[in-house]
Amino acid sequence: MLTRLFVDNYKCFENFEFQPAAFNLILGANGSGKSTLFEVIHALVRHIGGRGALEALFPQEDVTRDRSSDVRQRFELGLRIGDESYDYSLVLAHDRRGHARILEEIVHVDGKPLLVFKGEEVLIRDADSIEFRYPFAGGQSPLAALPAMASRRLARFAEEIRGLWVIRPVPQKMSAVTRNEAYAWLESDLSNFTGWFTDLLLEKPKVVSRIVKSLRPVLDGFTGFTVSRETARTRTLRLLFRTRHRASDEPPTFAFDEISDGQRMLVALYTLLHHVVRQGKTLCIDEPDNFVALPEIQPWLDELRDTAEETGAQILMISHHPRVANLLASKHGVWFERHGARATATTRVAIRPGDDGIPVAELLSRGWLGE
Repeated sequence: MLTRLFVDNYKCFENFEFQPAAFNLILGANGSGKSTLFEVIHALVRHIGGRGALEALFPQEDVTRDRSSDVRQRFELGLRIGDESYDYSLVLAHDRRGHARILEEIVHVDGKPLLVFKGEEVLIRDADSIEFRYPFAGGQSPLAALPAMASRRLARFAEEIRGLWVIRPVPQKMSAVTRNEAYAWLESDLSNFTGWFTDLLLEKPKVVSRIVKSLRPVLDGFTGFTVSRETARTRTLRLLFRTRHRASDEPPTFAFDEISDGQRMLVALYTLLHHVVRQGKTLCIDEPDNFVALPEIQPWLDELRDTAEETGAQILMISHHPRVANLLASKHGVWFERHGARATATTRVAIRPGDDGIPVAELLSRGWLGE
């Protein structure tokens, strides 16, 4: 579980600290830093996983505007894994040509240094292994290129970080056709959802069975998924629907991009629910209520809360929807606020005495909530 995030000198974040709970509904006006929070988490996940160059993940133009002469950025993560507490820190610097370099990258476990990198060599110290050092150029995270059997704890930490899911869905990018290749991860905007989900169909049929069961009440007539091979290199994801005519009729099928944006969104939401949340992972999801009608999002939200509580999963959700605020904000709300060009600040949503009976969304619109 993610326990802490600290960011300094990144867009609207200056000495910004956020300590997420098990379930978090992130609220606030446009430009207050909600999506920036997810950007940072996603960039750190990709950095630690070796999925991108430093300049692409942390471009110099993302330095806080009124601190553009300060080329250093600091990012810190706290993570709870079992009964151990991990603390990760990354300090970057940008030169005049826009090139980024790692000044230091450090991992502690229960307050003791586990990995230390400060520009020339990596030091690994673990009670389960012999301490050793090795030279490292620093073009990527040392966690992305750990020597075999370097440290059981470091491998566990890196795997847990890679298991943080950051999703900012764009259903228009979810096509029906995919190439015949393996999809190791799901892109944040779901642009490779079809290929990734097709692999899931083949590898985890029990998970897909649960997805189908949850979707049947919200997709009228839906019965399941199938994959057709279009060419030697491509496959098409299709949805099956029962016919309203004779039982002997061939059931109609629709390619994934033939159904509506909202229906594609529902497929994605229930897939994340059963594949990510049911595994007890951390899911960061930006505006899941977009494109989806109220009667459709309510069952998903109810199932999401129940499943997260049952499995110990962590949820960070951004929403502007008043119905979602009324349902979740009083217990799980975090308000992001930014005045003008000032840095982002946060406060836990709290209902004050005398406000009972007024919808939470109305209290938020009046600015009457907060500790």
